[in-house]
Amino acid sequence: MKIKYYKLIISATIFISSFFVWYILSISSSSGKLEIYFLKLNRGHAVFIRTPKNENILINGGQNSEIIKELTRILPFYERRIDILIMTSAEHRNVGGLVDIIKRYEVKKIIEPILLATSTALYVFEDVLRNKNISVEKVGKGDTFFTKEFKFHVLFPDLDFKYNKTSRKEMVLLMEYGSTTMLLLGNVSKTIQKSFITEPLFHSTKIDIVEYDHSAINSNTSEELFSKLNPEYVIIRRNLKSKANSFLIEGKIEGEMNTKILNLEKEGTVRLSF
Repeated sequence: MKIKYYKLIISATIFISSFFVWYILSISSSSGKLEIYFLKLNRGHAVFIRTPKNENILINGGQNSEIIKELTRILPFYERRIDILIMTSAEHRNVGGLVDIIKRYEVKKIIEPILLATSTALYVFEDVLRNKNISVEKVGKGDTFFTKEFKFHVLFPDLDFKYNKTSRKEMVLLMEYGSTTMLLLGNVSKTIQKSFITEPLFHSTKIDIVEYDHSAINSNTSEELFSKLNPEYVIIRRNLKSKANSFLIEGKIEGEMNTKILNLEKEGTVRLSF
């Protein structure tokens, strides 16, 4: 009887061990594709990118610790590494969750705009950052930086731009991965968006994805720029009860350009792979 019991224990142990090894290998192995997650947070903005060579890139961290829960749904439980952390502005909705990120994860490098407004969230983040040995690079218009697989073009902030209450300091990035390109417009004003219409990069580069960190209504979205870019996908965050006019939602652009509109308020977290 004892022999049968021991055999059962051994068989169960082997099965559990095999399953655990399979789980580890399956979740940690790259899909061979670029994966971009536009995270649906209750408060704040964040984009997570995982590359075929297993680079982890996080853009903003939302307003609070909710970002941790979202990342644990994507990454295996034992993986606590962020290769590049990009902070696009000092706004609480972008910075608030970064304190939890640098406490919980091994962050190898931080990229932030050369011009930053002041905020309580930024002060708290920088206070925690002082005790960490993390490289910080400040970038502005015209700069480029690289990871193993990505090239980032910084379109904003511009040192010569005249900022005001509506046109605030924020980083705008054009990201290139092979033939895939993504423009992160964030929450920059319509005036700033219009300044990109003559951007030389857009003459030679086809934009696949455009992301707005707002509801894309007519008052905060440049139709001229969007028409020029003609992306395959556009990511927005629009309250489903909103009645404000939007050339995107009304279908004018989508019908003419075959652009697919993905609203995080409706879709939840959106994952795109290339």
